[in-house]
Amino acid sequence: MSGFEVVGLILALYPVVADAVAYYRGVRSGDIIHDLVEEVRAERVIFSHSIQHLCLSQVSGTDVVGVVDPQSEIFALWQQSSFLNKLLASHAAEATTAILETLKSIHSELQQVHRELDRINPNAVDFRTRLRTSLFTLRSGQEASAMKTSLKKIHKLNKRLRRLVSSRPQHKQVPGPGAEATLCSSSCAGFATGVFRAVESHYRCSCQRNHPTKLQVPQLPLRSQDAGKGQKPMLQLLFSADDDMLEKRSTGTRGSESTSQSTLSGETSVSSLRSQGTDLEHSQADYSLSSVQSNNSLTSSMTLVYNPKCYCLAVTECGKDRNDEIRDICASIRALGQVSDPPSKQQTLGVLQTDSVNYELKSPRPIGDGDARAVLSLDDLFTGDRSKLARRHRISLALSLAWGVTTLHQTPWIGPSWTWSDFSAIMDRQRGQFDEGLFITKYFPSQQNLNIPETPCAEAPPSLLKIALGEPVVARLGYALIELAKGERFASLHEPSASTSTDKDLQDLLTARHLLETGVVRDEECEAYSAVVQVCLYQQIQREEGLGMKTLRSQDAWFERDLTRAIVQPLYNIYTREWGSPSPAVSAY
Repeated sequence: MSGFEVVGLILALYPVVADAVAYYRGVRSGDIIHDLVEEVRAERVIFSHSIQHLCLSQVSGTDVVGVVDPQSEIFALWQQSSFLNKLLASHAAEATTAILETLKSIHSELQQVHRELDRINPNAVDFRTRLRTSLFTLRSGQEASAMKTSLKKIHKLNKRLRRLVSSRPQHKQVPGPGAEATLCSSSCAGFATGVFRAVESHYRCSCQRNHPTKLQVPQLPLRSQDAGKGQKPMLQLLFSADDDMLEKRSTGTRGSESTSQSTLSGETSVSSLRSQGTDLEHSQADYSLSSVQSNNSLTSSMTLVYNPKCYCLAVTECGKDRNDEIRDICASIRALGQVSDPPSKQQTLGVLQTDSVNYELKSPRPIGDGDARAVLSLDDLFTGDRSKLARRHRISLALSLAWGVTTLHQTPWIGPSWTWSDFSAIMDRQRGQFDEGLFITKYFPSQQNLNIPETPCAEAPPSLLKIALGEPVVARLGYALIELAKGERFASLHEPSASTSTDKDLQDLLTARHLLETGVVRDEECEAYSAVVQVCLYQQIQREEGLGMKTLRSQDAWFERDLTRAIVQPLYNIYTREWGSPSPAVSAY
């Protein structure tokens, strides 16, 4: 044996040895045999924990329990060459060699213990055989006996294995282009803030409502080797085109459609979503769709409600010598639906002029009204029964969300009380895939509402979350990552017996830390994912030079870089180790 297949033999041998000792104990009771049984069982537990830790990069959730259970179907992984090869490839060569040598030594010592036990004959009848067995039993209890010596060696080897597994360096060669690349911060904040100010100053209508406008989050983190290439910043904006639809949605008017069940493979789509041709589809643009099964064998149904028709436009900086200024965004978007030519043939909508920089809105495209694509609020991912996306899509969504929080944390686009409903994505309903990355929503008042003085109200007391943690935005990212891992709303995860607090934010923080510290997050995903959640909830990270810990503070000049290194990078690594580089691997930064 030259690889990890020896693990399966060891795990299968441990219960055989324990049963053999226990069997003899039933015939020949005594403290000697009792101690041997407990020692074997203890070493088995230590070994199993190390192997589970070793496999967390390849197996997640409750599956990792089956890896060390010879009675489980998953235990057959130790006989599959594909799994063994992936396990070998996931570690550096030096660490792998040390782990394999330790495993072989444990197997050898365990075989020795088994051979010693075979010499015991608890069913002996004649006096001479029974005497020989009794003498052997007495010798086995001595510290210098072969069995005791082997158990001591196994104990030391288990300790070495645990150290090797917990401190192993990761292998640098990972499947897929661009995998394991070192990421750098995006420098997107300045551009996103400028776009925000430009949009804010160009809603000059007299509408009674606020206008939801969505900004695209850069699709992927920038790899350090791609930095400094001088690419011109460009993101996308989504503008709603139907005021009446928004009023219907705000009053809770929703259509209903029958949901159908289908299978989600977990490898090609977020869900097996199919649009259903009904009159309602063209009248209200609400689509009830179902996602039933993930690759984690979780059966669920999920109703997804799409936003009404909107227009997607690219936004980029442009020169100051333009004369096609957009006077009012609201009027310009409404006009797109009244022109004879399709909006997609229109190269530009115009320019948003500001004192310092002008921003051009280009290539308008309609989304909705029976189109193959629609805008899905991430808040609707948890609609209906308990529904859990396939692991590939959970990690992809976690990565995109973490990157969005990192890049927009210091901009007006995101606030300390953000929720899932603030984020959305363009969904291809036929293929069930997210396109264009994530978008974050901000509501802009019209000029008329902007000029109405605000009604004075009692000042809300400061949240204890802001006092307990300096960055509530990052803490809420931790909550979201837990919800993704569990496939449940955070409110349903509160322990009934847990201590209560009048401050909901503080209560959520206590619940999140409890789920983290009891291993729930690790068991649902993996150790690296749990470590990311810990950074979000405690906001302490290891200094790059290794000299102690530092606190995450948005006032720090290196804040975005620290978030990228401690939160985004590990999620990026989890994804690339399993499925290769996220696609498409394009970033404007």
